Amino acid sequence: MTLLHQYETAFAKSTQLEHAIGFAYARTALATVLRALGFVAGDEIVLSPLTCKVVPLVLLSLKLRPVYVDIDPATLNLDANATVPAITPKTRAILFQRTYGMSAGIREAKALADAHGIPLIEDCAQCLPMASGDPPPGHVGLATIYSNNLRKPMPAASGGIAATNDGKLASEISRYRDALTTEGFPARLRLRTEVVLHEHLLTPSRYWTLYGLSRRFLSGSPAETASAAIANEVSNTAHALSSFRIQQGLRWLRRLSEISAHSLECSAEYSRHLREYSVAAAKAETFLYYFPVRIRRKEELLRKAAEKKVELIAWPIRNPIFPLESDADAISLGYKPGMCPHADRIALELVGLPTEEQIDAVHRQKITSLVTRYLN
Repeated sequence: MTLLHQYETAFAKSTQLEHAIGFAYARTALATVLRALGFVAGDEIVLSPLTCKVVPLVLLSLKLRPVYVDIDPATLNLDANATVPAITPKTRAILFQRTYGMSAGIREAKALADAHGIPLIEDCAQCLPMASGDPPPGHVGLATIYSNNLRKPMPAASGGIAATNDGKLASEISRYRDALTTEGFPARLRLRTEVVLHEHLLTPSRYWTLYGLSRRFLSGSPAETASAAIANEVSNTAHALSSFRIQQGLRWLRRLSEISAHSLECSAEYSRHLREYSVAAAKAETFLYYFPVRIRRKEELLRKAAEKKVELIAWPIRNPIFPLESDADAISLGYKPGMCPHADRIALELVGLPTEEQIDAVHRQKITSLVTRYLN
């Protein structure tokens, strides 16, 4: 058994899905799933605008049309009722993101997809790859993708996984994957450096300093066109898993139970103090990537958090599509302000309370104390 096969088998076992196919990045996994399903230029994919910009960039890279549908503010997930009028004869799939790891609304989205004879694809980039929750990640859609970059629930050095129970689809995904090459030496060296920095430098007290540095690069150049962004963030990152990423993935798969237990502990404490200000679908007894609260004075709170060195997560920042902040950048990805009023409002209010392992009881107390001051 090759190292890659060992990793994919272990990942599939953890998720209790039949097939897992590894890539260097989740964006490549998503692009490959869409190719394997035979979608062609002009086909439409329904999705929530509360997403990461690489998702619409992947669609545009394949000349697919992203059709944004509003979210349910009680779940942060795609609203199936709002989706109905968005489906046209050109609609080929519903892409359902489990925001912050929450599954609410996915069964309704699946029923709608089934009624129109199109597949549901799960975006589980914010989920832990474990068969837990109701329903577990990846167990509703035809295919799912996971992201394992350094700020995701399983921070396994930026790897991405496509998973499915459909053997024919898995074979087609694997065929595309097998044609990919691994990254060159400079990229591999940069990744190893990022892993070391992440594990030894990123602490709650340093979060805002590092966030400020990374924010300069997240949105790209102000003059960057969609085509340039596609080249930089989709085409140029389409690679196979390196042995280093595989080893990191195997290492982190062994720690999933610990990660989940700590997240549950964090969420339970946040819920005790802030439940009435949270999103209704946030359940403290299930894994949450971040614990969501809505704050009208979001920017003021974030400035104070940076001043006090208290880690809080601005996901999204101002625009529903993370990490965009300007309307012009969103328009280049096919999203216009006002298209999805609930998502627009949520983007201005949503703050994530961190649940990663560095967030101990002392820091959780600082977080809840600070957030409480800005709730009214």
